[in-house]
Amino acid sequence: MEWGKSWDPIRDSKHNTINLESERKYRLLENKIDRVKGTQEGKVDSNHKFYPRVINQTDIIFTNEELMLLNKGLKHNLGHKHKRWIRDLGLEAECAIVLPTGARG
Repeated sequence: MEWGKSWDPIRDSKHNTINLESERKYRLLENKIDRVKGTQEGKVDSNHKFYPRVINQTDIIFTNEELMLLNKGLKHNLGHKHKRWIRDLGLEAECAIVLPTGARG
């Protein structure tokens, strides 16, 4: 070993320095969490009114199921696959790949 007997004190010194630094960082983080908790406690507003997501301004009357679906939002995926979805996907892919005879140039 290159360092010989001098490695143990070097390692111990580095280890102690790292431990002291990490303890200081954790103490700072814990103090920050305590400050945030102190400012957040007791500020819950229970009188908050939520407004409906969907407001029907048309003459169309929706069923409860339709309104529930609309309230799920624009990014909701219906996720419905019919029984023969793989066959239909194959047919759609085949139609997209095959060029009509008049289209070749």
